[in-house]
Amino acid sequence: MAGRRRIVAGACLLLLVVTAGILALPATTRQGINFKVTTYEIPTYVKAIDFLHRHYQYRLLLSRICAGTISEQQCLLTLMDWTHNNVRPTPAGWPIVDDHPLHIAIRGYGTDDQMADVFTTLAAYAGIPSFFRFLVDPVSGRRLVLTFARIANRWVALDVERHVVFRGRDGSLASVDDLVADASLVDTQKQGALDGDGRYSTFISRTMLLPFVVPDPLHAELQ
Repeated sequence: MAGRRRIVAGACLLLLVVTAGILALPATTRQGINFKVTTYEIPTYVKAIDFLHRHYQYRLLLSRICAGTISEQQCLLTLMDWTHNNVRPTPAGWPIVDDHPLHIAIRGYGTDDQMADVFTTLAAYAGIPSFFRFLVDPVSGRRLVLTFARIANRWVALDVERHVVFRGRDGSLASVDDLVADASLVDTQKQGALDGDGRYSTFISRTMLLPFVVPDPLHAELQ
């Protein structure tokens, strides 16, 4: 019996030593400032702790934002409101910092794609598949970051930066198919949302969105 205990204790000690060795191995993390990405070396255990911390904070943040909502759609729209109110456009002249969505949410400002990144990450924690896409008008070169979320087996479109939700004529969230089938539905509802003479129908069109391909895996789920 004593011999068996010594074997078990030795095995546990060996496991601890091996685990400590693995956690001490170097890992990397990246941060972009003004579109220049720098890679830093950090111990694996630090990266693991950072990941667990973000995971907990995402869950905590989601529970606070969507507390009291009774449906996926309500939670999605509440997340949209929260992101719009709490992640403001990066002030002119400030450095553009590309970091984890949690850090963007904490500092309270970001670019259009960073706002969408925060939103889709929180939506993923709510169990709502979502992703964002860069759409570029080939004529003017103008860019729009559009976000898509799956609600009731239908992919709906949102503009997180401008706090725009696209709806059908009956008031329900419009699917991508609904929107590309009726350009007037898009522009009539959201007239003036884009600066200048921009029209959503320039981006929400068959040419831009069809065939509608969903990334696999979703970036938000990887976060």
